[in-house]
Amino acid sequence: MRRPRALKNTLLTTIDKLQRRSRTLSRPLKIHIEINDVCNLRCIHCPREDPSIPKNTGHMAMEVIEALRPSFRHAAYVGLIGNGEPFLHPRLLDIMEIIIAEGAVPSIISNATLWPEETLERLVAAGKSILNISFDGGTKETFERIRKPAVFEDVLTNIRRLRAVKERVGTPFPVVNLMSCLLRETLDETEQVVDIAAEAGAVWVHFQVAIPYAEGMGSSLLTIDDRPQVEEAMDRARARGAERGVQVHFHSQWDVERPDVNGAGLICPNVMEQMHIDMHGRPRYCCYWGPEDLGNVTETPAHRLWNQPGFRELRARFRRGDIPEMCTSMPCPNLRPHSRREILAEGWRLTKEALRG
Repeated sequence: MRRPRALKNTLLTTIDKLQRRSRTLSRPLKIHIEINDVCNLRCIHCPREDPSIPKNTGHMAMEVIEALRPSFRHAAYVGLIGNGEPFLHPRLLDIMEIIIAEGAVPSIISNATLWPEETLERLVAAGKSILNISFDGGTKETFERIRKPAVFEDVLTNIRRLRAVKERVGTPFPVVNLMSCLLRETLDETEQVVDIAAEAGAVWVHFQVAIPYAEGMGSSLLTIDDRPQVEEAMDRARARGAERGVQVHFHSQWDVERPDVNGAGLICPNVMEQMHIDMHGRPRYCCYWGPEDLGNVTETPAHRLWNQPGFRELRARFRRGDIPEMCTSMPCPNLRPHSRREILAEGWRLTKEALRG
């Protein structure tokens, strides 16, 4: 047994979800850290283009990471992403190495523009990790229109260099995936995106319909009326993925069924298993919720904050069917009934990962 604490926490999390407990027996099984809010790109569909969203205030201090270190020992996964580009954080690789040393798997979303050779060497040498690359459009013209001022050829070169370092070292890590937003400009290029994912050695490529965060998206935004064209594009992508050995996933906020707010028994994984920590060390209910007075991990251990009154009451509201308007107004795929079978299957999957270490 490689990770007894994570294994025990996985089992307790499964019990908590099955019983829909408001006071959990478990600690956070997944941790989402908003590591910074600075970025070197101005993508037309990014939440950063909404003037009401805070940005460019800095990077998470190592004090917060050290305060979270005990929680990493009980976690299966630690996401390192905020409203910015993680590789701009001056201590990103130090943070990853701390997480890996404590046994959890760090996961990053990156635009793949800031990868000098020494960064790639250290990233590959760090150990088990996941790297999700944001990549929109399959041609130079489309990519550079959306992801300003990134250079298409430079990003492709970085992706190829990463794969070359992994092959030279003889490791599958970091596991690479692609994440791609669907806009009007990209609908005819999903097959090219799958080809790029295959070239990167990616396990999967995840397509999603862009959410209208920024007014500047204008005519680029797809609506539910475009569903037939979107489905055709996804059919082509899946066929290309089958040819190239890349899994193709698709998510659309159009497909999110609004829960029956008068019925009890809904589960939100964000407050049952995943703790969100903002850049200053303050817990949040999820990435959609703004700051609440829930404490700070630099002052109170994360596992104690996990069962403070705010979290307990929110879990109890879900159990009663008293769903907050913040939750029902967002295109969130998490807020839905979770069957007993689904909960057990997820628990078994994470149990096997903990046993493998």
